[in-house]
Amino acid sequence: MRYLLASTSQRRIDIMSAAGMAPVVQTGCKRPESLDARLGAVALTEVNASAKLREVMDSIRGRIPWDVAIIAADTLVHCGAVVYGKPENPQQARKMLNELRGTNHAVTTSVAMTYAPLRQRGKVLHRSVTSAIQMRQYSDTELDLYLASGLWKERAGGYGVQDAEFDPTIAVQGCYLNV
Repeated sequence: MRYLLASTSQRRIDIMSAAGMAPVVQTGCKRPESLDARLGAVALTEVNASAKLREVMDSIRGRIPWDVAIIAADTLVHCGAVVYGKPENPQQARKMLNELRGTNHAVTTSVAMTYAPLRQRGKVLHRSVTSAIQMRQYSDTELDLYLASGLWKERAGGYGVQDAEFDPTIAVQGCYLNV
């Protein structure tokens, strides 16, 4: 089985490679991801992952070998009724990280996947995981240094749990790789 990843996320590429999957990377969805919190985090990430999957499938329709599984994913951070996607600039990242500082919140990732037998029936598999996060009370100086590093880019909520220098979390309950 070969894998086509509908994303350029280095984190997703690294996770799949570590699992021995060696994905071929296909640019993901070009349309803006939905942040309509009324849907709820799981439904919202499923909608976004499915849209990315469909866009890639449509772009290569008729040229997809039978042994290729296409995988897309979407991750959102949510705290109460507020949903955080990827910040577009350092100011948005600062706002998100200030709001998340010291909170208990959640991170949800949904994966959409299809392969030949499913594609023939127009089916997509979905799997969603939610992890509970306890964010620490980082200082303004730490936040400034993190924002200057640029590591906040392309990350839901403006952070990655793997950012060792910033070390934004106290605890992750659930799947660490989800965050």
